[in-house]
Amino acid sequence: MALLAAATVPMLAVLAGERIAAHAVHGKNVTSLLGRHLFAKAGLIDAPPRPHPSPDPVRARLEEHLDLAYAPIRGVINRAPREIRGVLALYYEACLQGPCVPELRRAIPWSEPLNDVLIQVGGERIARAPLNYAKLTAMHYRSLWTAYKLRDPDTTPVLNAFLASNRPLPFERDAFALSPQDTLEFRPYAPVRYMQPVVTSIGWLTGGFALLGLAAVASRRRLPQAVCVASLASLTAHGGLLFSVLFAAGISRFMISLWPAITTAVLFGAWWTLGGLFHFRKRGEHTGHIAGQLLRELPPQE
Repeated sequence: MALLAAATVPMLAVLAGERIAAHAVHGKNVTSLLGRHLFAKAGLIDAPPRPHPSPDPVRARLEEHLDLAYAPIRGVINRAPREIRGVLALYYEACLQGPCVPELRRAIPWSEPLNDVLIQVGGERIARAPLNYAKLTAMHYRSLWTAYKLRDPDTTPVLNAFLASNRPLPFERDAFALSPQDTLEFRPYAPVRYMQPVVTSIGWLTGGFALLGLAAVASRRRLPQAVCVASLASLTAHGGLLFSVLFAAGISRFMISLWPAITTAVLFGAWWTLGGLFHFRKRGEHTGHIAGQLLRELPPQE
């Protein structure tokens, strides 16, 4: 209990302190980005429309945007090749947090009533299509573990070809800062081809240690100290990243704050793995030495 408190109390103190300070400085004007984020995610998923339009005009207009105005965005993402959907989702989710939404371009975007309406409208649409929301979350999670996704030599040609063949894109001026006469082309970067296997290996390694830690807790088994540290660090990293993509896009810079946990998990995991291999090798050499002695002590055969 003391260790659990030592791990959680500082984090809760930071969160509580931020909220207290925000209310002290801004008073009743305090708000958050939650409404924008939920609304943007709701705009990227297919969901059945609300049975009855809302009597509130602002809410009804936002619901109409989600059902009709942003349907072309979902169409473009859905028909894109699988390897580039995450890239398109990043651009359009950022756009749906502001530039693509007329109500958020006006002078009242930070008012608490509008934020509450965005939370309600976005949250209700997500609740009507939880499976599609889970698929969007998984896509963003894969994007976090993709190095330089815009410049991957394997996907950049596919991305450029798709964009060129589908212009004009929906909301392309707001999402990509493009005029009709502008070209949209990404340049590949060769070293990414060698970086991605490393990033993928780190993701699978830390994911394995996170699952190992959960299994140990469920079965009430004690882990070696190095494995325990690697598992806790892996759970911290993957838990933080999962929380991030549940409420935001899979932007790679969000991993920066969790790199200390990822690095700790990799170092302790590699330390334990190498130590186990070294011990196994030593044991094998010792067994071989004993077997050699026994063979030398056997009487010679006629």
